[in-house]
Amino acid sequence: MLRQVGFYLTQHLFTTMKTLPFYLLIFTPLLAIVLLVKFELITPVAFVVSLGIYIILYYPGIIGLRLLGKHIITRREFGKVYIPLWYIKHFNDLFFN
Repeated sequence: MLRQVGFYLTQHLFTTMKTLPFYLLIFTPLLAIVLLVKFELITPVAFVVSLGIYIILYYPGIIGLRLLGKHIITRREFGKVYIPLWYIKHFNDLFFN
């Protein structure tokens, strides 16, 4: 039950989301990682690990939620966003609409 409520709230958030908040969700964590390295607050190994988590888990998850919110994909297809470059066919809908 709680999982369904969380999914509904997340889907509603991404349905109403405009392009600017979407870009902020994508680039803010990446900027934070780069700044942490620039000011030497994390080691190079931690940088590589955090960048890997961003690329492998966070970015595709945000892309998938955006596609779900815009009703471009179904919940059943959500797992496909973790296939590298799968979302390219929806690139225009993701980043420009």
